[in-house]
Amino acid sequence: MKRQDITKSQIDSLRQYRVWVYWSAAVSFLILVLFAILKTLYASPVVSLVSESFDNILFEVMIACAGAAFSTALIGIIYEKFQTKIVHDDSLVRERFIEEGILRVFKSSTDSQLLEFMHAEIKASRSEVIAIGLGLGVLSHNYQLLEAIADKINSVDNFRLKIFLGSSENNGVINRIKEEKLTHDKNKLNYDESWIKRYPSEITGVLNGFISDKCKYKFVMKEIDSCPMLSVVKIDDIFLFFPYGTPNIKGSHSPWIVIDGSAEHSAMAKFLKNIVKFYD
Repeated sequence: MKRQDITKSQIDSLRQYRVWVYWSAAVSFLILVLFAILKTLYASPVVSLVSESFDNILFEVMIACAGAAFSTALIGIIYEKFQTKIVHDDSLVRERFIEEGILRVFKSSTDSQLLEFMHAEIKASRSEVIAIGLGLGVLSHNYQLLEAIADKINSVDNFRLKIFLGSSENNGVINRIKEEKLTHDKNKLNYDESWIKRYPSEITGVLNGFISDKCKYKFVMKEIDSCPMLSVVKIDDIFLFFPYGTPNIKGSHSPWIVIDGSAEHSAMAKFLKNIVKFYD
């Protein structure tokens, strides 16, 4: 709604500006033509308005002023044309973003705004959280998110949590870890290969501590014989995801994109739904 209000305000301002510059151009052009005609009619000293010298000064000044005003108005018209195109293009981009259901983009999994957004969405969720990825560090590193999910599992009858992680035995996952380690070694950076088993263990340990015994059946974690190419966290109809980058880019440094899964014509929403469907 806010995006639409901004666009409407821009369009209204352009309309007012358009009216002003076109009227200014018309009036200044008429004045320019009028004084050009008057200068021709009263060019002779015999038919001068006041005197030949006064008439010449008057006509020259008025023609100069009208010409300057007309030139300025023409520049204004050209500027208005460019502004109209910019607003139109901006409107198309906004419409495309809305159509695709793109709600937010966060810098990385360490972005405090991402964690606040996820926490708020989990607190407001009604049915499920599904997470897919290699390590899902965003969960293992942020216990407050796991606690919020556990609260939902304990308090909402039909709430479910499903976590699907790439198996440490999968060749694709093994190769990814080898590539990351090789890249870190080349750059003389520390690399902990144990994350592939440590992260799931941390997530399970924290959740089991928060979830009551009678509700533990609502939580399922599975290793999948696959190497996911992106991490996805589905919170009801909201999808948060990030693609895995090159081996020198940590998952925690990848930007997160938020998609509204209820967007009817969103290619991204359809794409993410198919990914979730494949693993679930």
